Amino acid sequence: MAIATAARQDVVTLHTLLQDKPWNMPLKRGEIQSAIVQFDFDDIEEASDHFKPMVRELAYDCGELAIVTYLQARTYNKALVLLPFVSRAIFTTRASPTMPRRAT
Repeated sequence: MAIATAARQDVVTLHTLLQDKPWNMPLKRGEIQSAIVQFDFDDIEEASDHFKPMVRELAYDCGELAIVTYLQARTYNKALVLLPFVSRAIFTTRASPTMPRRAT
């Protein structure tokens, strides 16, 4: 079976909402690259300030979004797709009254 390969690949540029965090800076600095995808990042202070235009105006092609904001947008049939990706999750012993405390 022959595998078809494209002689020329078009690069897709995605307008992206991503706040500066230590774990995503290599992507934002261009240290992580792709031959088929480029990211156009806005210079933002707080990602949550841009959730409203992301949902209402579809101002971004991709980006970080609070799960509750996504669920609310889904309720109103907004054209968003949720990718199951967590870049960082912090769970502390004080986050939930049902979580056991660690011995110190």
